[in-house]
Amino acid sequence: MVWSYSEQLTVAVAESLTSGSLACQLGAATDASDWFAGGVVAYTTAVKVGVLGVDPGPVVTA
Repeated sequence: MVWSYSEQLTVAVAESLTSGSLACQLGAATDASDWFAGGVVAYTTAVKVGVLGVDPGPVVTA
């Protein structure tokens, strides 16, 4: 797949159990600053709910 920067697409991630692994890989890519906006590692329920606005539930509390 060929990406066109002219489309002005960006990528952002919210991670939990991966502990930032995806953001690390994306950030290491060539020209990542052109398309990678950043990420949040939300490991605890308090961060998932308070920072990301995720509804509490089985996925968040499991």
